[in-house]
Amino acid sequence: MARSVAERRVYLACRAIFTRQTALVRKQKKIRELVEQHRTSFNPLVAELGVEGLVEVLKVLLEDRIFESDLRAKEEFPELFPASRARDIQRAESENHAVQSVAEALEEIESLHQNGDNLEEENEGDLSQTPMTETLNDMESLNGDRPGDQDDDQHEKRYLGFDGTVPVQPVSDDLPSLYPSRIPYVAQHIILTTTQHILEECCFDFVKRWQPSIVLNKGWDCAEAGELTKWTRIISKHSGKLPAHAFTLSEGSSLDFVLVSTNKLRHSAVHRLRLTARGVSQLVEAARNLAEALQDSLRTSQLKELQLDIDSKVKAMELYKNVLEDEFARQLEELSQQRKDLDEKEERLRADLRAKDLENTFLIGSLLEESVKRIFHEGAKPHHVLKGGSESTPARKDAKSNGWKQYLKLLVSPALTFLVPHVSFGAESPAV
Repeated sequence: MARSVAERRVYLACRAIFTRQTALVRKQKKIRELVEQHRTSFNPLVAELGVEGLVEVLKVLLEDRIFESDLRAKEEFPELFPASRARDIQRAESENHAVQSVAEALEEIESLHQNGDNLEEENEGDLSQTPMTETLNDMESLNGDRPGDQDDDQHEKRYLGFDGTVPVQPVSDDLPSLYPSRIPYVAQHIILTTTQHILEECCFDFVKRWQPSIVLNKGWDCAEAGELTKWTRIISKHSGKLPAHAFTLSEGSSLDFVLVSTNKLRHSAVHRLRLTARGVSQLVEAARNLAEALQDSLRTSQLKELQLDIDSKVKAMELYKNVLEDEFARQLEELSQQRKDLDEKEERLRADLRAKDLENTFLIGSLLEESVKRIFHEGAKPHHVLKGGSESTPARKDAKSNGWKQYLKLLVSPALTFLVPHVSFGAESPAV
């Protein structure tokens, strides 16, 4: 059964909301609650279908399980999932370019951060350092204020616009690209800072359970006492003293790799790097891997749920981007054809203008030639004409009449009808 245009629009607009658990909703009351909850997003559809009409369409789509599976959605709305290898390659290239830019930024930040860590380690044994000084150092570290951090501000501007966004890069002179996909920066920052805090709590609980003397010696009584990179460095440094069953690592993965991977999370959050949507998902995945390695099942499940939500929302966002780009390309093609038609019409008008002007010019020339012949080459007029008589032979009358007829015929042509009301003839003008 072919789906209606309304069903297609509703699926496209609501895909990001009806995912995972909400995709399993079937009761009309619950569907209405979700619509009211996201009323602002649904305003265009509500204006067209009404709340009850929108709820009815959603109920049909939910009962047909279209929101639950991309495969099912492709079967019902194949026009929303056009296959284009060239477009996929182009988008992959834009994603890779963005990833490379962020990787270069992270490499510079990591180098500066490592220098600051080495300086702190040298000062750890300095007895002149008071507890207050240590606390200030910890606060500076938590805020990202390390040697060279001010220099980072200049370097970060290469990756951020004034509004924290990266301008849309045109694929060609005519077609702009909406890729790589990026979520609003405020959402990215909330995700990264929350994930960083979750990992700091995870690391604090792990160290307190397996190496309680470390937190006691440092006087750290909460996860906020040390930032993420400090916690991971402590765990890496003392991991050799812990039993093998203290960690849960997937096959082929090393603890150091899992720990270092989360450094990117901290640097991206503190230094406000603009990431792609997939880059954000990958950092949350790295955080989940660390929580799993430290055997924190609760936080592992929470981070996994967050990652699944991000991936689901990004898929919905990219589907909408695809539709926008396809619609733009279609309309641009129509405009191009219209321009071509208008150009051809303009050229025909120009040619018609030149042709009619040339026709009129030739006619005027012909009339002037007749005037010259009449005045100078027809010989002396008869004596009775010079005395006031008139020459009225049929041939001469016909010649004059035909010349005026041709001129008047041109004046009343479609292109020159605007001249007709302004034309008047005196008593000497011949009748046609």
